[in-house]
Amino acid sequence: MSEALHIRSYGEGERTVVLLHGLLGLGSNLGALARALAPRCRVIVPDLRNHGRSFRAPGMSYRDLALDLALTLDAAGLPYASVLGHSMGGKLAMQFALDFPERCERLLVADIAPVAYAAHHGAVFDALQDIAERPDADRSETARLLAERLPDPALVSLLLMHRERLDDGAWCWRLGLRHIVEGYPQILAPPVMGTGSCAWNGPALFLRGERSDYVLPGHRASIDAPFPAAVIETLAGAGHWLHAEKPDVFIPRACEFLLD
Repeated sequence: MSEALHIRSYGEGERTVVLLHGLLGLGSNLGALARALAPRCRVIVPDLRNHGRSFRAPGMSYRDLALDLALTLDAAGLPYASVLGHSMGGKLAMQFALDFPERCERLLVADIAPVAYAAHHGAVFDALQDIAERPDADRSETARLLAERLPDPALVSLLLMHRERLDDGAWCWRLGLRHIVEGYPQILAPPVMGTGSCAWNGPALFLRGERSDYVLPGHRASIDAPFPAAVIETLAGAGHWLHAEKPDVFIPRACEFLLD
């Protein structure tokens, strides 16, 4: 099942840029980039399915997510857009370009390659599921419980953005957690070739973090096959969260490429 996503919209203009967050993220994670782009174009920032304010549904395949995005553009009356995605959002951006080649103007992929990755979110999922059984755990208590289980303060801060209080006073995760966990093998998988052609030949930029191991030299052939025009650039000193770690470099480069 696919349907339109909850979006935030910034700016206006003839050109449109879509920004796609990663696993367990929110559209608001890319707000600084959206605001930088907004004076020159319209910016659409969705929460992906099972995240934030968007719908809950089984299935996390990139083809399903790409159809969600296409329906979202339809609902906004937008025939095409340039697309930027980080991590899981980057795989979605690639799938959208492959499945809807005529609707993607430019493609920017932030620190992810079109390859399968090993599972590494087990501890995070376990912590989220355990805390889901604690409707009394407010943000402060949730932060303490997460910090006991997860050593990365930035990750804890990201997850806390999903803690929400219901009208009856109970606390819950603003996530379709069961669907995400069940769909995790699909999230780890690579995008698949589109139905219309075996490659997307438009302008593509892959930005990788120097300290990240998500995009390695051995991934070059996997990138070139579906995206023969791809350019790979490295952001010095950045890890996987390059947009948050090096915004002074990432944001100008992204604006330059997407609005060229």
